[in-house]
Amino acid sequence: MGLKVGFIGLGNIGRPMADNLMAPAFDLAVFDAVPAAAAHFEGRALIAGSPAEVARHAVLIGICVRDENDVSNVLHGPEGLLEKCSAGPQSPCRRRTGKPRAGGGSRAEIRLHGGR
Repeated sequence: MGLKVGFIGLGNIGRPMADNLMAPAFDLAVFDAVPAAAAHFEGRALIAGSPAEVARHAVLIGICVRDENDVSNVLHGPEGLLEKCSAGPQSPCRRRTGKPRAGGGSRAEIRLHGGR
């Protein structure tokens, strides 16, 4: 078994990105709000029923969704990624505020454009 990773958002841009995680080095879980979008991964990855299920499976999660409303739903909606996160010091969930420092941190937010 490889590193447990997850990917949420399997549209025109997200699906190819998730395809790149279909390698022996990774154990992939995927989710899309449109269940048919995940059919491409049937038998090759865990098809999660919610973002929370992806979070229970993965230690790293990529998200590629359409807009801020979709991001909010993935994070805070019913069965969202942050639904079961606690704020304790041992929690894997961290809420960050403010702007990231140049050269610091271990995450990136990249706005992608060009879907079909």
